[in-house]
Amino acid sequence: MSSHELKSENEPLPIGASLLSHDNRSLIWLLACTSAIVFASSVFATSLTRAAGGIPTVWFADGIVIACMMRSALRSWPWIVATTAVAGIAAALVSGDRIEIAMALSLCHSIEIVVVAGLLRRCCPDFSLERPLDLAWFVGIAVVVGPLVSASLAAGVMTLWSNQPVIDMFGSWLMANALGTLLIAPMLLSIDRTTLPGLSAAAGARIVAMLLVNIVLVLAVFSQPRSPLLFLLFPALIVTAFVTGMFGSVVSLLVIAIMTIGLSIGSAGPLYLPDWSTAERTLLLQIYLATMVLVALAINAVLALRDRLQRDLARSSLFAETASHAKTDFLASMSHEIRTPLTGITGFVELLLGRGDLPDDVRRQLRRISEASESLMTVVNDVLDFSKMEAGAVRLIEAPFSPRIVVACCVSIVSPVADRKGLELRSEIAPDVPAFVMGDEAKVRQVLLNLVNNAVKFSETGAITITIELSDIAPDYLVFSVQDQGIGISDEGKERLFQRFSQVHHGEARAFGGTGLGLVICKRLVELMNGSITVSSQSGHGSVFSFTVNLREVRDPPRPMPVPRLEISAGRGRPILLVEDTVINQEIASAILSTNGYQVDLASSGWEAIEKAQARDYALILMDIQMPGLSGVDAAKAIRARHGGPRSKMVAMTANVLPSDVTRYLASGFDAHLGKPFKQADLLDLVHRLTRQAA
Repeated sequence: MSSHELKSENEPLPIGASLLSHDNRSLIWLLACTSAIVFASSVFATSLTRAAGGIPTVWFADGIVIACMMRSALRSWPWIVATTAVAGIAAALVSGDRIEIAMALSLCHSIEIVVVAGLLRRCCPDFSLERPLDLAWFVGIAVVVGPLVSASLAAGVMTLWSNQPVIDMFGSWLMANALGTLLIAPMLLSIDRTTLPGLSAAAGARIVAMLLVNIVLVLAVFSQPRSPLLFLLFPALIVTAFVTGMFGSVVSLLVIAIMTIGLSIGSAGPLYLPDWSTAERTLLLQIYLATMVLVALAINAVLALRDRLQRDLARSSLFAETASHAKTDFLASMSHEIRTPLTGITGFVELLLGRGDLPDDVRRQLRRISEASESLMTVVNDVLDFSKMEAGAVRLIEAPFSPRIVVACCVSIVSPVADRKGLELRSEIAPDVPAFVMGDEAKVRQVLLNLVNNAVKFSETGAITITIELSDIAPDYLVFSVQDQGIGISDEGKERLFQRFSQVHHGEARAFGGTGLGLVICKRLVELMNGSITVSSQSGHGSVFSFTVNLREVRDPPRPMPVPRLEISAGRGRPILLVEDTVINQEIASAILSTNGYQVDLASSGWEAIEKAQARDYALILMDIQMPGLSGVDAAKAIRARHGGPRSKMVAMTANVLPSDVTRYLASGFDAHLGKPFKQADLLDLVHRLTRQAA
């Protein structure tokens, strides 16, 4: 809001301002309606509840004016105070007060109104009774401070024309104004331009129903003097708050208060105590109603706070879900874009290394390219694994396996690198380690292989020892350890060891590279298997990494499945259709398959794949997924729908490797999934298996 707008809002309207302007016409209507309501409420309160000393039991007028001012611009406040003061004087004269008393008491009311409205506007610029803090400010200012100010002034004024003690006059005025403001102001402040038009038929019906319930309860409680049933109104108001919200509650409170005051007049009702004076009984009634109102307002504020927190939580959850989807899409896209060219690099390197006419220096350079490609794939896989763990998408797949075979597998994988560095690999497995255990073999192998790779990476001389032994702490737990004689880790480095994207050494470790995610992934995988991982190390003296996981013994080991031999003659039947839009990947896959005796047709798009599948009977279709024009998924569905001959096997051969992607492809009609970049042996094994099934 500009300074000019603030000035125009805060400055009072000039006396000579045009009465025909739109803003002034609205102000005139506001002043007329507010003054009329103040006059009527003052006459009603005086005639209905005037107690000893000439002070009503409840005074609504001040609360009405305060609510009006809180909903109006500051520039209209002087006009509201002036016109409602005149209306208050007129009501006092109609009720029989002398002119000097009416003017003096009207001035006391006006001072209270200005003090309350000014303090509320200053302390709560964006005032709302649905906020607990704003409700506390309202009670403190409008129900305590304001009535205290006006009661102090009015008590002094009234003693000039009344024989009542000052303390009695002070207390009666204080309670009447506090109760009236507490009853009427919340109802008016809960109404805005959207309250009634936005009220649905169902919400309106609930308000009317709860209002009728409360009316019946008030009649039942106050129509008889013997049974102390005053407590029944409190649970009814609590239910009203839950069912109707703030607006329905304050409407019910106002009706209950008016009925309670009317039914308590005279010698009737449960609040009538014969031994008490009229002033004492009036004070008891005021305290009862004030307590009821405060309880209802507090409950509504808490419920409104709960609703706001639920909305904020829903928005935050939606934002987090959107961010998670965006992250997943980004990772999937980056993975695809990195894996696609890697397919060409690793594929051609494998083809070249298979040739026997290469010089030794060329073969060595090709191996370096292969190692660099594997390192890049490790980085990509680490990021994807970490993303899946953060999303809670990692699940354990338990099956019987041999810990000894896992160790042997890890040793065989890292042996070439260890041999080139002159490192000795040892494995020591305790005799009491079970031959077969139940667990997730892939996760155990992933953790152990990561630790062994790190040991090889950070060691230049000496030996690396892999050990397995039974845990001394708990049964069915195995302890895997990897000990090296490498550069070791300092105490400061161990504190950052399992933090994501953290490098232990700022100097040495950077020479070895890495994402800083490997050990974080290991830790989370071990914890997923109800285990723990520890490290013992000193800088310059090597390290020992150990992880303990729950792997119960399997008494009856599974029988090994016979491995079918790869027969070249298996490819001499029906041909294979390779659908790939990237020329380099076409050439690699086609060369691998053709070299091994398979007949391969090529298609560069989904539409071309559909045409060729209709024209020829294929035993197997290797389908890329992300292709321009028509995706591999849509092409596969079209082929399945149109193909009338023998059913061709289909493989989703893609760089999209997220579990959600694989599940979607299999559900779309594919028989298998092969992630890029793929090993030559993996491609041939899958093709051989599926072509045998299709034969």
